[in-house]
Amino acid sequence: MSIVFHRVKSLADLLVTIREVVERIFQLLGAAGCPRWGALPDRPLERPVVADVEGTRRLTGWAPRVTLEEGLADTIAWYRAVPSAG
Repeated sequence: MSIVFHRVKSLADLLVTIREVVERIFQLLGAAGCPRWGALPDRPLERPVVADVEGTRRLTGWAPRVTLEEGLADTIAWYRAVPSAG
C-alpha cells in the first residue's frame, strides 16, 4: 500500500490583493479614515502567490459556499456578536 500526500489550496476562484481585502474590511466596518498604504516599502523581489483551486476541487470535491464578501461580513458580524473573541 502506498500513501500519497497532496498539498491543497482552499481559496475562492477570485484573485484579490491584500489591499482590496483591507479596503473592503474598512468599508464593512464603517471605519473612518483609510489604511496607511506605503508605510513599509514594497518588496520588489517577492513574487505574487496565486492559488490554483481547481486541483483542490478535483481531489476533494471542495468548493467555497460563500463569496469573499459574504465571508468577511459574516466574520465581522461574529466578532461583533462575541465581544470576548476580539
